[in-house]
Amino acid sequence: MSPYWPLDLPQAPERRSWTGGPREDRAIFEPDVGPFLARAQTTDDTWVWNGTFPMLTFSQVDRFRTWWRTELRRGTLPFIWRDPVLRDPALWRIVGGTDRPWSIASSGGRHFDLSMTLMRLPGVPWSAPYVPAGMSVAPSRVADFSGGVFGVGAGRVAMASVAAEVAAGQYWLYDAAANLLSHPSEFDAAAWSKTGVSVLADIGTAPDGTLTADRIREDASSGAHRAVRTGVPIRPVTGYALGGFLIAANRRYGRIRAGTDAGFITQQEFDIAAPPTGLTLAGGGWRRGTVVFTTQALASILSNTGFILWDTPTGGSGGGDNYSGDGSSGVRLWGAYLTDLTGLAGTWVITYSGAAGTALRGTTGEATISGNGTLVVAYDRTSTLAYAAGADAFATGPWVPPGGFLTLDGAGTVTRAVHYPEKLPPATCRALATGLLSAVKP
Repeated sequence: MSPYWPLDLPQAPERRSWTGGPREDRAIFEPDVGPFLARAQTTDDTWVWNGTFPMLTFSQVDRFRTWWRTELRRGTLPFIWRDPVLRDPALWRIVGGTDRPWSIASSGGRHFDLSMTLMRLPGVPWSAPYVPAGMSVAPSRVADFSGGVFGVGAGRVAMASVAAEVAAGQYWLYDAAANLLSHPSEFDAAAWSKTGVSVLADIGTAPDGTLTADRIREDASSGAHRAVRTGVPIRPVTGYALGGFLIAANRRYGRIRAGTDAGFITQQEFDIAAPPTGLTLAGGGWRRGTVVFTTQALASILSNTGFILWDTPTGGSGGGDNYSGDGSSGVRLWGAYLTDLTGLAGTWVITYSGAAGTALRGTTGEATISGNGTLVVAYDRTSTLAYAAGADAFATGPWVPPGGFLTLDGAGTVTRAVHYPEKLPPATCRALATGLLSAVKP
């Protein structure tokens, strides 16, 4: 993701301090007679400005120092910032070459003035059309189906890297890099430990329309029947979401289990034919199940974490995992995921048309939408606020969009989905939800 000027710092310098202009890039020659001759040395202009950001608090000074050291790597990286004169998002760099690349001066009353020299670089960032007006927050993910623009992080990508069309007008958005599980749809791989089951690979149509769904078929043994992961590195005392997509294949009961080398954590029981809370419809007959859990203080790897089959609604014959298989029943699986929830804070802006269904289906926090409009969901890992048609739509606890999710389930078309890496202010969210606040120039 491209660094951008922090939202919690002043968004523009003090007006009278902002002075500058284009950098001299001409090669000038003085002939013996006549006017001087000039030739451009570069193909585009760079502009250099001096400015002061006044009245920063202690916490804002510390925020700037942290941003400078980490996100800008001590000033070696450019960043996105809205030009205080032209009002468009552009790439900038803090100019060095002096004793101090920036300076702090006390302005009295426990406040400080931050001064620096900034260079506007040539070109336009790919994400500029999606930067909300009045700020410099760049999106981390864009799937603009109407405009044909798809991007992740610092650059544009092919549509296949961020989105796939599940059915007419319904899109599955995801970020493959966010999934901590290798071979998420290849259950025949050695990474998946199989007990009492065999795998028939690529025999069904997956939610993304490809022929990549596997069938997990139980054998006739008496005991556990499961496909699980062990050894995947995880962090202690960290929130994760674990899940996948399922269709019954004569075996309708099971559970998604989460455990680590520090012990069992939790599990989600499910009936694929009649999904309860936690198992939602995902199009094409698929169900999606998710378990949200926090790892223990001594945890370092996953242990026996994955998908377990049952033969009764309340577990195996003895109420646990064990039962006598029939040698043919099982389930179809696709798209297993493990996502670190600490990286999911942010704001989603979803524009739709002709909708009659549920947005954000399969997440903890869903919204019923209809007609044409924009849904905005802002999440800061503690609480969730959603806005539609300029008004508050719902407020819930932590929102869980693990790895990827269906933005719209039902009739209608998603025309654009944009994710910002932090929770935008309520006024901005409401304005985005009305369509009154667009990107680029206010």
